[in-house]
Amino acid sequence: MPRALGLKKRTVESISDARDSKMSGKIGEGETVLVGKDYFRSPEVNAGFYSRKRAGVADVDPKVMEPFEPSPGIPPRKVVVDRQRKLFASLDIEDLLLELGIDYRNPATNPADWLPLEPFDDTEYDCRMPEEWLAFGETDEGGFNPIPAKGLCRSNDGSAVWRAVLINAYDNERLKFSGYWDDGETGYVELTRINLLFNSEDPRIFAQRVA
Repeated sequence: MPRALGLKKRTVESISDARDSKMSGKIGEGETVLVGKDYFRSPEVNAGFYSRKRAGVADVDPKVMEPFEPSPGIPPRKVVVDRQRKLFASLDIEDLLLELGIDYRNPATNPADWLPLEPFDDTEYDCRMPEEWLAFGETDEGGFNPIPAKGLCRSNDGSAVWRAVLINAYDNERLKFSGYWDDGETGYVELTRINLLFNSEDPRIFAQRVA
């Protein structure tokens, strides 16, 4: 059964053991540690992109079903949001898809490739509507900051990889988001929703959507 978490595991006795090992220096930089109940991730994720706000790029919080007013015994909303940011940043969409038997890097012809995925896409997996995503980019000054995401970039040989992209528009008639690549090779791009993973949505749910 796929873990659907895309995380490398390291055997530890308990959360307290992992914490004590880290504090005593037994777990070195770059090694994985136990976080939460079942999650493992690199400690370096705490200094990852999720914690850095980029000038000119929208900072979108993950959607959580938590009250704005804290209740006794329940973590504050800001804490829950920050935990989700850290978790999403630690997950790799390519690893998650590989666990489900989906390898976009392999250009080998698949008998089902003649059918596009878009007509079968289940929009019930969406946590936000397209207009809601774009609303996060609107500034008080009337400008717009693009929304960070990862888009599927296909090559001529049939293979594809997930690349960083900044989204700034949506076409309601063609059902496509548009923006530009954000990994050093700029260029205009249009993507359907099934080929677009926003940084602030759960990669595990998205992987199930594609599968």
